[in-house]
Amino acid sequence: HFLKIEFTEAEKYFYESSLIYKKLLGKEHLAYAKSLVNLGILYSDLDKYEQAESLFLEVKEIYQKTIGTEHIKYAGNLNNLGLLYEKFGRYDLAEPNFVRAKAIVEKVLGKNHSFYAASLISLASLYGKMGKYEQAEPLYLEAKRIDEETLGKENPNYAITLINLGILYKNMGL
Repeated sequence: HFLKIEFTEAEKYFYESSLIYKKLLGKEHLAYAKSLVNLGILYSDLDKYEQAESLFLEVKEIYQKTIGTEHIKYAGNLNNLGLLYEKFGRYDLAEPNFVRAKAIVEKVLGKNHSFYAASLISLASLYGKMGKYEQAEPLYLEAKRIDEETLGKENPNYAITLINLGILYKNMGL
């Protein structure tokens, strides 16, 4: 019951902030978009699929108009959409969002960045859930290499990558 109260309060404040940004700055301002992202993530956490999807799609449109489709924030929103679709079993919609996000991150930040490793993990996780283990494995291995080289073996992200790789191999029977 306590968490329900927290989420209700969070929703109230995220929604109110979005109204303020919309009124003061307009529907195409990045601060308004960020407020929608926060509300969308909350709705996803609350299993309110339609509301979350609607907000992430609105953010996508705002980013297309303001910062373009080759920006890291745009990639982040595609990742949010992918995670939402994955959570609700819409793998057919999740995959293109993850693939496009990965391509943008690669172009903007390069292949040796922790954000690129994270985009690989998102896509690999989806492939694992889809039973496409042979597609997931090289993505996890590349993410492991990147995390090891950029963050080191004593980093939590590296440990999470190892866990994901271990789960994949367990599912593959290895």
